[in-house]
Amino acid sequence: MYKSYNIKFNLGRQDLIRGLFNYETHSWSEVAIDSFIRAAVNVQKPLKLDFYSSGWFAEANCKFLYKSNVIDIPIILRISTDESRRSKWVIAAVKRPAPEKAVAASAAIIAKDPGKFINPASHSSNFIALEKALNDKENLPAYFDDPFFKRTYSTDFYYAVLNGMIKLLYVKDVKYHFLQVGGYVFAVEHFQRDALNSGWLINSMKKVSVADQEDYKKRLLEE
Repeated sequence: MYKSYNIKFNLGRQDLIRGLFNYETHSWSEVAIDSFIRAAVNVQKPLKLDFYSSGWFAEANCKFLYKSNVIDIPIILRISTDESRRSKWVIAAVKRPAPEKAVAASAAIIAKDPGKFINPASHSSNFIALEKALNDKENLPAYFDDPFFKRTYSTDFYYAVLNGMIKLLYVKDVKYHFLQVGGYVFAVEHFQRDALNSGWLINSMKKVSVADQEDYKKRLLEE
């Protein structure tokens, strides 16, 4: 991107972090950004992101087909990691109800092959693997987080997919929510535009308490 503008630069970490914010369509408080940057570069306790941590989520804005109509149902995914550091994406929650009540099966929710999973690199392809996962009816439970079925909208969505009431067409866009860093929650989105301030950028950021952070998580997961 910078080469195409014939720009040469030698920026420090503070300037690089400052460039991660969306300035085109968002007004930021310089005080808030400066505070975030100071925390990020703190030598004693720098802010760090961990791919294997449970403190971040992907919000996939999905388009589904329902009776010849296209509907939006955002799906929340998280990284699940076992003791051997093997990871996978799992469906953690949905943000909207299924278009109608689905008939739940009386049998236990068990996958034929529990080893099925959504590849941990699926975010790099905008979660196109979701279509294959949601079409794998006999192994459908393997792609969901265990607490999913205790959350709002979960049961109706699951059985709407299982019974073929709704069918995933594609993922329109993805937003990432980060709750890993102490004192902050922020969301990252992709902006495709002919400008230096483009690509994956922080589009919302808030300084929070531990209680606020937990409340944000509960609202995100519809708990």
